[in-house]
Amino acid sequence: MAAIQEHSVQWHAGEIAMHRLLNGPHYAEPNPTSAGLSQAHASRVAASPLVAFGALDRKGRPWTTVLGGSPQFAQAVAPSVLGVRSVVDLDYDPVVDALFGSDTKSCSTKGDGELLRPGPEHGPVMAGLSINLMTRDRVKLAGRMLAGAASTRPDESAQGDQVARGRTGEVLLAASPGWP
Repeated sequence: MAAIQEHSVQWHAGEIAMHRLLNGPHYAEPNPTSAGLSQAHASRVAASPLVAFGALDRKGRPWTTVLGGSPQFAQAVAPSVLGVRSVVDLDYDPVVDALFGSDTKSCSTKGDGELLRPGPEHGPVMAGLSINLMTRDRVKLAGRMLAGAASTRPDESAQGDQVARGRTGEVLLAASPGWP
């Protein structure tokens, strides 16, 4: 059974312009975007084994990465807060750089596990798209990073070919979907 929610998010002028260009009456329909992270959306994200995340780097360029794992690697950890725990490439993933480091490899703190807490007003803007390939279910997310840590995996610290493939690490991330 479907639940009907009251939507308070209006269509953006650019969305309306695109709908008109595509000869679609979609903008006449209510915008399906909801503020925050509802329980229904959170459970759909938790069931998904893949989430694509996007963020802007320090120069304002958009980057995207796909994180994955067992279902529930991304899940609600508090009301309207999405938590993510995933293996990442600490050296060559531009989204990890945008959230935890800089555009240069000179950032000595990325990968040391230090907790960053930029908060809801100052955290980097990010977006996500959870994808369940078996059911074709998708949930779009947008918001800000609240806190996170990127750490080097202990089993990777003694490898000799780190320069060629980058350091493998783990990211713990808390994000608040919805625009403040």
